[in-house]
This record gives sequence, structure tokens and C-alpha cells, in this order.
Amino acid sequence: MPTELMYEQNPIMSVEHTISSWVAINWTGEMSREELLAGRICPLERRPEDVARAKAKLHTVWEKNKDRFDRTHQLRPKKIEEGN
Repeated sequence: MPTELMYEQNPIMSVEHTISSWVAINWTGEMSREELLAGRICPLERRPEDVARAKAKLHTVWEKNKDRFDRTHQLRPKKIEEGN
């Protein structure tokens, strides 16, 4: 991205402010070092369940796309007959 080249760091995208991610933690004014570290660790602890949910969603999307492709595309104009 141009901002990465210009500032030599990964920018925080605007969507990351609205959707909870590892980039942004819940910030409540004055926080101790332990609270900040706990805020960073929390998303890492959720990671396995987040990955499992993402895999399940991806599999569902793949299946829907396959079904749609199978309904809308005819790869062979006519059925293969014996002897062809």
C-alpha cells in the first residue's frame, strides 16, 4: 500500500476501528501495564475458536459457490454416449 511505502509501517485500516481485532484493544483511560498486556493477550487466546469459525464460514461459502456453479454452468453440451 502507498502508506506502507511512505511511512514504513502497516496502517490501521478504518474497518479495524469498528470491528474488534488484534490491532485495537479496549482502551479505558489510565491502564496499568498488566491491563494493557491482558488486553493484547485476550484476542490471542480466542484465536483457535476464531480460526475454526472462519474455516467453517469459508467451507459454507465454497459449498454455496460450488452449488451455484453446478446449477448455472453446463460444461458438456450433450451427454456422453456409449461408443464416443
